[in-house]
Amino acid sequence: MNTPKAPRPPEHLDSQARAKWAQVYRILADRGEPLDAGTLDALSCYASSWSQWLSAEAKVKELGLVCKSAAGFAQENPFLSVARKAQTELRRWGDVLKITPKSKKGTRSPSTAKPAANTPNPLKNLRVIGK
Repeated sequence: MNTPKAPRPPEHLDSQARAKWAQVYRILADRGEPLDAGTLDALSCYASSWSQWLSAEAKVKELGLVCKSAAGFAQENPFLSVARKAQTELRRWGDVLKITPKSKKGTRSPSTAKPAANTPNPLKNLRVIGK
C-alpha cells in the first residue's frame, strides 16, 4: 500500500518517542483509516509512554531490582514502579490505537473474517447434476 508521507512527530517528544511515533504512524496509515487530530494525540501519548518505559527499564538495568533506601535499607528499585506504570499506559493507548493483540481481534478485514458458527451454509442443499 502507498503510505502517505508522515507528518513530523510533535516537538515535545524525545528521540526515542519520535522514533516510535514514526513507526506506529506507518502502521496506522497502512490501514487506510483517517488519522485525525485525536488519533495523532493518542499516538503521541503512546510514544511518550514508550520512551518513559525504555528509560525506566534502563535505570532498573543500571541500578538493579533492589537498591538501598536513604536510611540504608534494601528496597525495590523505584524505577520498577515507573516502568510498570508506563507499561500500563502503553497497553491503554495501544488499545485506543488498536495496535495490541487484544484490540486487533475485532479489526479483521472482511476477506479474513470467519463466519459465525450459526451462519447457514448456502451451498448445503446444492446438488451436482450430471458428472
